[in-house]
Amino acid sequence: LQFLNNQNLTYGTYILTVKEKELNDIKFKDIFISNYTTRGPLTALYSAVLPGWGTRRVTYNEKKGWNRFALVVAPLALSILSKTISNSYYNKYLNASEQTEIDKSFSSAEFYNKSSMLWAGVGAVFYVYDFAWVFGKGLSNLSKKHKIKAKIKTAEYQIQTQILK
Repeated sequence: LQFLNNQNLTYGTYILTVKEKELNDIKFKDIFISNYTTRGPLTALYSAVLPGWGTRRVTYNEKKGWNRFALVVAPLALSILSKTISNSYYNKYLNASEQTEIDKSFSSAEFYNKSSMLWAGVGAVFYVYDFAWVFGKGLSNLSKKHKIKAKIKTAEYQIQTQILK
């Protein structure tokens, strides 16, 4: 594990192979990385379903994604709340009989309706950001995957090797 940390390897699943050698009834083991897989840009579909979920998957749980979930859901909840309040004031406006009450209700309904649209926009921006970030991270993972696989073929990632003399 220390070897993997020192190599600064990217997110993914590493498959290790152990080769046993024997000399004079003494067993030796060579350990090396034999394969590597990672998650690519299609992981963004998880974020499309549930914001933050793709972040968690593409980083192999290093980033939990809860903050991104909150940055999408909180503004959308505020948008729904504002729209509900706006509808309430609009109904008061429709049922009002005095001009001052009509003006006040209409003004409040308009304010909360605009507020609802603003909060929905904020939530949408964070939703799109999360999707785009996961897609980009997935592309980055794939780019690094090709480099790592090339190094695996040249046996550059030997974790433990014992030379027999």
